[in-house]
Amino acid sequence: MSLFFLMLNFNGFAQGNDGLIYNFNKQINRIGAELKASQVSECYVNLISINNVVSNYLIKKEVPNSLLDFLINKKVFCPAFRTKGSNEKVFLVARYIHSTQYDSYLILVISEDSSRKNLYLVNVTSDTLISFCLIASCSQEIGLNMQRYSIYQGNDLFEMYFEEIISDIELVQEEDKVREKQQRVFKIPIVVDSDTGKIYRK
Repeated sequence: MSLFFLMLNFNGFAQGNDGLIYNFNKQINRIGAELKASQVSECYVNLISINNVVSNYLIKKEVPNSLLDFLINKKVFCPAFRTKGSNEKVFLVARYIHSTQYDSYLILVISEDSSRKNLYLVNVTSDTLISFCLIASCSQEIGLNMQRYSIYQGNDLFEMYFEEIISDIELVQEEDKVREKQQRVFKIPIVVDSDTGKIYRK
């Protein structure tokens, strides 16, 4: 099957060193109620990929403006999203079932030319944005296609895989081809605490 879709200081805002993980614990008025009101489908899958989400869960629901404004102001999204009025498309895709202590949602951001797609996991309680994390992405550029996807391993552990799908670099030596294939995939262990909603690198 072709994977065409590629994919701490405390001041109310804490960011992981790699820019993938954000723990906020920030009050946003009615954020939980606004997300619940969207009535998106429930997502139970262990493999969280752009291809999987687009195929099975993509419903064009609006993300509450209060959440979008907060994330843009904190510069969480990619650079093109750092100013309002950009042409990225943002969808609330699904409610992800991970904990009984808080609610989790998947947010999909698609660039104007659809060459980049990022999938985020957001954890909230009734009025608190707990955490936010990039869990899948895809990038289609000339000569290079890449994707990230996450697989739930149980016990709150996710593994995010980064994979180069296509490259226009031509290797002549067989040992170079073997070495490149081994280096095309690597993984990052991520824990999403089912009690607190905090996300961190293991």
